[in-house]
Amino acid sequence: MSTRTALILSLGLNVALAAAAWWPARNQPASAPVTLVTKAITNRAPEAAEDARTHSPPQETSARLHWSMIESEDYHAYIANLRAIGCPEPTIRDIIYADVSEMFVRKRQASLEAMERQFWDFLASDKTQRGDDEWQMKYDALKEEKEKLLKDLLGDSREPTAQKWRPQYPLAQLEFLSEEKQDQAARIFEKYNQLRRDMQAQPGQSIGPDGRERFKDLMQQQEADLKQLLTREEYDEYKLRRSSAVHVVQNLYGFEPTEEESRAIARLQMELEEGLQKPDPPAVRDKQTILAARQQAQKRMDEIVKGVLGDDRFAEFKRASDPRFQEIYRVAGRYDLPPEVAVRVYEIRDAAEHEANRLRLDTRLGEDQRQAALEAIEQETERAIEENFGVSGLKTYKRYGGAWLDAMAELPDDDNSVEEIDRRK
Repeated sequence: MSTRTALILSLGLNVALAAAAWWPARNQPASAPVTLVTKAITNRAPEAAEDARTHSPPQETSARLHWSMIESEDYHAYIANLRAIGCPEPTIRDIIYADVSEMFVRKRQASLEAMERQFWDFLASDKTQRGDDEWQMKYDALKEEKEKLLKDLLGDSREPTAQKWRPQYPLAQLEFLSEEKQDQAARIFEKYNQLRRDMQAQPGQSIGPDGRERFKDLMQQQEADLKQLLTREEYDEYKLRRSSAVHVVQNLYGFEPTEEESRAIARLQMELEEGLQKPDPPAVRDKQTILAARQQAQKRMDEIVKGVLGDDRFAEFKRASDPRFQEIYRVAGRYDLPPEVAVRVYEIRDAAEHEANRLRLDTRLGEDQRQAALEAIEQETERAIEENFGVSGLKTYKRYGGAWLDAMAELPDDDNSVEEIDRRK
């Protein structure tokens, strides 16, 4: 039963008592009638009710008080009507507070519902921070509007009997849950955060192996409590949203997957990371073997992603997730250049590095010949990037991501360097 419903049932007793008190005095000379006001701004429209005067003598009207005669769409009229029937002030305050709170829950749900559906869209673009900011701004604006209305209706002295405790965690991670579950989940986090804070070692001290095991146990207990609170689907969604895998989608520069693609990529990345975190069996501790296994796992993931995106969009996805392209994309954005410019500069870099690596490994050429060819590639590459970025853009790029340009003309010092170049081709 909601707070508002309980309050109204309680008030119903007051209405009945008022009617009972009136009955013995019904033959007394009538005093000024109680006037119930109706106007329009509240939580809901009053229920349609038959006018008692249509079927009853005028003197019987007051004995047949109906809640629809008291509730009004205008909160000021609603309060006046409650006072007119002798409702105690504390009860009036509780009723109005509960009604206003209920109205703003619906407002919040309606306002944030569209943004909730955009979670994965924001995540897939460079708008993630903007999305978080919009979420918080809308939430704060609704909270301010609610407080202003309550102050106008109830005055400064209004103190809610039980102020709602709000979770102090990113809205995007919890907003898809019901408000009740958001609060319950936040309380779980706060409980275990406090337990972890209590375990913190003093400055200059270490918690030791036992402390680290205790931390691990607390994390497992927290997850167990969350699993008990949430349905399997809710827990999976929360686990995905809070995982580091979402950063793969978040950092796709110049590539905006659909919501379904974003979820698929994030889930595949999370499964990959979880698989890599599993301890390797004692027989497979050789570094080369472990590296090969991880590369194979990444290759399997890429094949699945390619099946989701198709060949062309998969190529765009791989480019967007390449740190080399991300550096270029950020510089292009700083100078308000279109994404096509970033793609061209990336292709220039990719072609230059490929040709430079080929020359470094070409033993048919003498060292002087290779050096001269590499210097020519370096000069031509800088010229091509400057044509796209401009002089200032090239300087910025060289400062923040162009160290490879300065190393373009370098030859490998030994066979190990050659093997490293060959591995990165």
